[in-house]
Parts: sequence; structure tokens; C-alpha cells
Amino acid sequence: MFSSKSKSSLPTIQNLKAAIPNYISTTDQTITRINRLLAETSSLDTTLLTLSYTLHLLHSTLLFPLSKPRLLSSLASKIPSYSSLSTTISITPFLNLAKSTVSLASLIDDIRIFLRLGGLFGIYGSGRKLWKKDALTNSSSRRERLLRYIAATQVLASALFQGFENGAYLAQHGVLRWKEERVNRWYVLSSRFWMVYVALEGGRLGVDMWMGDKGEEEEGRVLKREEKKEADEKWWRDAFTNAAYAPMTVHYSLEGGCLGEGQVGLLGLIAGVVGIRDAWRRTV
Repeated sequence: MFSSKSKSSLPTIQNLKAAIPNYISTTDQTITRINRLLAETSSLDTTLLTLSYTLHLLHSTLLFPLSKPRLLSSLASKIPSYSSLSTTISITPFLNLAKSTVSLASLIDDIRIFLRLGGLFGIYGSGRKLWKKDALTNSSSRRERLLRYIAATQVLASALFQGFENGAYLAQHGVLRWKEERVNRWYVLSSRFWMVYVALEGGRLGVDMWMGDKGEEEEGRVLKREEKKEADEKWWRDAFTNAAYAPMTVHYSLEGGCLGEGQVGLLGLIAGVVGIRDAWRRTV
């Protein structure tokens, strides 16, 4: 039997009715923030990136025991309920889940590249903005000049990356009649210019660290305490993201690659989590 104390702790109809409006309000706010997150192209790409690399990591994790038959047999023999089952029957669900996982990951990867087809327009806008900024600036410090040189080279690297990727993607889907070898070559070249961009981003972060104290000054003015804190947080976000991307760019720049799917998935997930946390924060 329940004591009077335990009875009082049980939720009542009145309490449930009172909690419903709060639950609805919380759900509404969450859905609204998700909508804002997916409404912006950059946030949508970050979300898809995180999901894609999570699926690649999951796929690698699912395949790991299947690639070790001795380990799988050893684990199965220790579980009485599975000891009498054949290995083929016991691994079938894992194989099906692994196939579905990698198929969904590949679909998301394809969507991300499709959404970047118009990226050259944004890159042109960034270059135009940088050029106008240089034209209006009569004098600048050594740090600012160095940062502008890095930014200009990044624009060029981004344009080449996007151009090669667009060509390879369109050829992959039959829009351009290219041989498979040329398609693969253009994807590799695209990744190499991505690697150049990431290397330049590392240089930019280094300049900010050693010559600007991670954003202590901006455009010749001293930042306020809150601005300095925000600039410092942004520097660390960019540093973590760039550190995760660096080995990935080397991997994709080699025709045979140098990392396993699990390693690529983990690195991509790190970059995605950093980006999506910031994007989620900005939906408030």
C-alpha cells in the first residue's frame, strides 16, 4: 500500500493541466529556434555537416565488429541467448543498419554540395567587399595589411575550390560529359584548394594571436570588455574548427586518402558541434 507521503508525490490531474501550457510554450520556442537555425544557408550547412559526419562515425562503429569475425564470435559465445544463433543471422541487423546509415550520409553529402553550387556568387561578394575596403583605407598597421593579404588569398583559394567542386559535381551527375578519372581529379584539386584555405586560416589565427592578442584591436580601435570576450571566444571556436579540418583536407587531397572513415567522422563531428553550438546560440 502507498503511504500518504507517496500519494502526495504522485502527479495530479491539476498539476498535469498546469504543466501543459509550459510544455507547449517550451516546445514552441524550441521548434522556432530550429526553424531559424535551418532558415540560414550557413546554419543549415552546419547542421547537415554535423549529421553527416555523425552518420559516418556511426557507420564506421557498426562495421568495426563485423570486420573482426573472431571478436564477434568471442562476444557471441559469451552471451547464452546468442550462442546457438549463426553468425550470419546475428549480424544481419547490423549490416542493414550500416547500409542505411552510409546511404543517408551519402545523400546528405550530396545535398550539401548541391547547396554550394551558387557559392561563387558569395565568394565574389566577399572579394568585392574586401577590394572596396582596401580602396577606402589610406593607412593601416602591419597586422591589418597582413590580414588583408591573407583574406585576399583565401578568396582566391575559395573560388578555385568552388569552381573545381562545381565542375566535378555536375559531371558526376551527368550534366557534364566527363570521364570518371577527370571527375575524381577535380574533386582532389578542389580539396587541395580547401587545404590552402585552411592553412591560410591557421595563419590568420596566428596573426591574431601574436600581433593582435586574439582580437584585442579591430580596425584601429580598442575593443570594449564585452567585445573582447566575444572576439576571444570566436578565436577559439575558429581555432578548434580549423584544427579539426586540417587533417581532413590532407585526407581528401590524396587520391587514396590517409584516414579511416571513423577518423574523418570524428574530426568532422568536432567541427560540426563547434559550429552548431554557435549557430544555436544565435537563434535566441
